[in-house]
Amino acid sequence: MKNSITVLVADDHLFVRESLRSMLEKNHLVKTIYEVENGSQAIAMLKLEAIDVLLLDIRMPGVDGFEVIEYVQRQGLSTRIIALTAFDEEAMIFNLLRAGVAGILFKKTTHQQEIYAAITSVLEGKHYYHEKV
Repeated sequence: MKNSITVLVADDHLFVRESLRSMLEKNHLVKTIYEVENGSQAIAMLKLEAIDVLLLDIRMPGVDGFEVIEYVQRQGLSTRIIALTAFDEEAMIFNLLRAGVAGILFKKTTHQQEIYAAITSVLEGKHYYHEKV
């Protein structure tokens, strides 16, 4: 596993982005953090920078998280995607699993340590799914 990683946080809620940034800045592994507020910006950033981990909100205005996942896969990027969603219904979980994300976390129940564990896990090539999955 790399000892310095680049993370992209894509979420349409400023508070969520700021909270994740503040948390990630404390992690010695994280070298660079980018923030975007929608899927179009996420794709633009993925074209510009080598992103190791993408913390991706799924429901965003305009281009949603599923379109970003498709883009990453179509381009064959090595970016590991952790879906961070407020929606934990079965259809959403099934669609995320089918889309092939490396991790799934739920905004309502995820805590700091779990985000760190998910990032570490996906960087090691494993999957990390919240226990509800």
